[in-house]
Amino acid sequence: MPELMSMWARCNVDFRYLISFKNNLFDSPELDSFNRISLQEYRRIRNEHDNAKIKNEVSGTDHMILNAITCEDNSNMVELNKFADLVDLYVYHPVKEAIKNMQKSP
Repeated sequence: MPELMSMWARCNVDFRYLISFKNNLFDSPELDSFNRISLQEYRRIRNEHDNAKIKNEVSGTDHMILNAITCEDNSNMVELNKFADLVDLYVYHPVKEAIKNMQKSP
């Protein structure tokens, strides 16, 4: 998913908002014992998030996110453990382009 990480970095998606969004997903009353929720619930929570970047930029990458986290059995469910892995990857392994920009002198 390097493309997804690069897109989030180009959009300056703040990792704290991604973590907040992830936590909101895990707080869903629809969460099952396998840490899955319905696709409809995922979109509802995303659309109700209080940060515009989650509503706009992240929803612009939904096709990549959903390719990575949709359950393989075509049950219209998303696996939140996989989403948590994506968020962790973005948080703990910054995109090389972002690191180069941070090292430039003002």
